[in-house]
Amino acid sequence: MNSHTGGEAATFSITFVKLNVSKRTGGEIVTISGAQLNSARTKSIQGAGASNAKASNNHTFDRHTINIYINGEIKKVHLQLITFFNGKKVVI
Repeated sequence: MNSHTGGEAATFSITFVKLNVSKRTGGEIVTISGAQLNSARTKSIQGAGASNAKASNNHTFDRHTINIYINGEIKKVHLQLITFFNGKKVVI
């Protein structure tokens, strides 16, 4: 996700299904408006190789997750469980 003019990260809306692997819970559908991609992950993707990204992002590439920033919190989202992005259906 690139920054738009003004230096702020671009915002987006996302709908996904919650999943907590360690607690074996999930299934709730969540929609978030005004989310931003966590800047550390963005810099890792734009920077050098994936090995640097793994080290700096708690293995998000290995776990197929992204970190989004919303209302002062960072939330982890499983890529395969994203159903809508900016109002458009996601098909894998």
